[in-house]
Amino acid sequence: MRVSALPMFWACPSSALDCEHPYSPESDAAALGTAVHKALQMMINEASPDPSLSVIAVEHDVDLEELSRLYDIGRDAWTNLRLHAGLDAEVHSELRLEGEAFSGTADIVLVGQDEIVVIDWKSGRLRGDAETQVMGYLDLARKRFGPRPSYRGIVMWLQFGDIEAHDYEDENLDAFEETYARKLENIGKAYAPGVACRYCRRQLECSARREFMQATALAIAEPTCKKLFTPDLLAALYDRAKMLEKCLDQFKDAVSLHVQENGGLDLPNGKRIVERHYQREQYDPRTTWQVLTQQHGFTQEDMAQVLSVGTTAIKRIIGAKTDKGQKVEKQAQALQDIRDANGARTISYSKLIQVKGSNS
Repeated sequence: MRVSALPMFWACPSSALDCEHPYSPESDAAALGTAVHKALQMMINEASPDPSLSVIAVEHDVDLEELSRLYDIGRDAWTNLRLHAGLDAEVHSELRLEGEAFSGTADIVLVGQDEIVVIDWKSGRLRGDAETQVMGYLDLARKRFGPRPSYRGIVMWLQFGDIEAHDYEDENLDAFEETYARKLENIGKAYAPGVACRYCRRQLECSARREFMQATALAIAEPTCKKLFTPDLLAALYDRAKMLEKCLDQFKDAVSLHVQENGGLDLPNGKRIVERHYQREQYDPRTTWQVLTQQHGFTQEDMAQVLSVGTTAIKRIIGAKTDKGQKVEKQAQALQDIRDANGARTISYSKLIQVKGSNS
């Protein structure tokens, strides 16, 4: 079993069953995660202290600005975490760890005299049970490098800039192994459809998940107006509704694929779904600036309404012009200079997120 599959196995032991049609879709999020991991690995190994993010972005077909933003967060976090671990700790990047029960490749393992630290990069926008995964890596690292007085598992949520840290001793990892052994006995006996299903390779042929999603659709469709959704019902259905939304997205993707491959899809009502192609122009900033200011009398104030400046782009350009070791300082100074010149403004926005505790 892969260490990365442990969180799903913890939630639903029967996710470890074999299946004839494993669900393993390609996604933009997965490609971005691979690109971020590669850039950070090159930086940590110092094979390329300043990896070419533009090359990596093209190689993995991801957005350069998004890759740069996550890389910057990871790089800054690594600088602080490395100092915390102590300069005498051995650094192992992309370390393959093999065990009798499970195996996997840890992003970073720091091996010190008194402590083993595992760091796991997470680039996704959805938080999940990452603790089980880092405990798996720590258990394997303990067997490879020998016991230590303490162990620490660190999850770096790059999208949020948050660090999740867990401290353990040998007795905690021993209990982890015992729990794993008990869950093995429940394979094929215990099913727990829920949030973990979104990553499960068995989701296309799992009857428990199918019944769960059918019940979810009925529960959401039953209330005939918003007032009938009580707080308790909203809370009970929130995660399940997100799963149903993902199913609908998959259905839409299937429709799009069929239309692209067959030229359309005939509907029972006599209509037909077809694909229409549209175009929109993009303008080169330098040429646009020249034309609008010189030929159409645009002022700087006018251009300020047309153009936007992104933090990630500023940091990327300064980073390319600055020597190693001074980039973070120069980037921070440039942004502060813009603020001091009243060139920055804060835009407020809101979104629904899940946090710990009812009043967090």
